[in-house]
Amino acid sequence: MSLFAVFSVVFAVFFMANRVTAVEIEGNEYYTDDEIKRLIMNSTLENNAWYLYWKYKYTSTDEIPFIDTVEINVLSTGKIKITVYEKGIIGMVEYLDNYMYFDKNGIVVESSKKKINDIPEITGLNFNNLALNEQLPVKDTDVFDSILALTQMLKKNDIRPDKINYNKSLEIALTFGDAKVLLGTDDSIAEKVMRLKYLMEDLFGRKGVLHMENFNEDTKNITFENM
Repeated sequence: MSLFAVFSVVFAVFFMANRVTAVEIEGNEYYTDDEIKRLIMNSTLENNAWYLYWKYKYTSTDEIPFIDTVEINVLSTGKIKITVYEKGIIGMVEYLDNYMYFDKNGIVVESSKKKINDIPEITGLNFNNLALNEQLPVKDTDVFDSILALTQMLKKNDIRPDKINYNKSLEIALTFGDAKVLLGTDDSIAEKVMRLKYLMEDLFGRKGVLHMENFNEDTKNITFENM
């Protein structure tokens, strides 16, 4: 038997013995488990546990949208763990038929035709141009601190508005279908969002404006203006 034939047999045995049969995935929010598998294990070689480990440990891999890094660990024969470290995105703006995703500092870290539903769309920010890996050119960069605090509170309370709007005075309005919630400035934003959580059920299917601009922990009544 030739050396090449011997090598081929050894390789085939090695490949079959370490073929991936079970996958554990963590860290993914923007993609489903099946999407992660398709993105990372998209060839015959990548169905080998040790090849996949070597590839993501020691080589330069193609960039995957919305993902910063991928870590592969071999847990046992045929079983691997894929840990996904996604980009720290807090919001998205629509620009020239693309969705521009930005981080807590307002840096545009991703441009895509794909709209991620769990990332809030921010409207009302005024700018003339945008560039990848540069900060959104807004007049008042304090808006990024406000967006970070607001989106963290919304996520914590499982509130998902269709859009978040900021006006020139950095006053906030949330849109839920035909209902709008006016939060005013981000003063007492934690209290406003926590109270809003208990009002969400009443908002569904309604058309109008919920006024929470002056809400604080002592507020007794909140007005809904039907439209």
